[in-house]
Amino acid sequence: MLWGGRRVAGLVLAVLVVVAGAGWGLYAWRRHATYGTMADQQELKVTLATGDRLTLVVPDRGASIGDHWTAQLPDSGVLRAVDERFTYSSVHDRLFGPALGGGSGTRYFIFEASTPGEVTVTLTNCFRGCKFPADKAESTATTWLVTVD
Repeated sequence: MLWGGRRVAGLVLAVLVVVAGAGWGLYAWRRHATYGTMADQQELKVTLATGDRLTLVVPDRGASIGDHWTAQLPDSGVLRAVDERFTYSSVHDRLFGPALGGGSGTRYFIFEASTPGEVTVTLTNCFRGCKFPADKAESTATTWLVTVD
């Protein structure tokens, strides 16, 4: 009887490992299909193949602080804007929404490589709308050089 219990426990463990591995694989595949190559403010030169996706990643302190990110992309046809997403930093904010004055996280700008060529993409954070000199001083811009083969 003891041998049968060990066999069942081993089988259950094996099934759990396979299910967990398949789940992780599905998650990784979906993440890559959605975001493709990801580049943050440390990696400013990116090379892609036609049809690949590129996601530019920047930290976002949230609208309540005054952050407002936008993407400037020349109309060259090399890249096509696909989506823009935001993910909260904390699990609590993801589940229940941010507390008043909170809501920092990460902003994702997703592009698709359409045709071969080279293009620059600039993400600008116009802090509080850039209305006053102090706001302009807090504003930032980051430019990536993207090459599509």
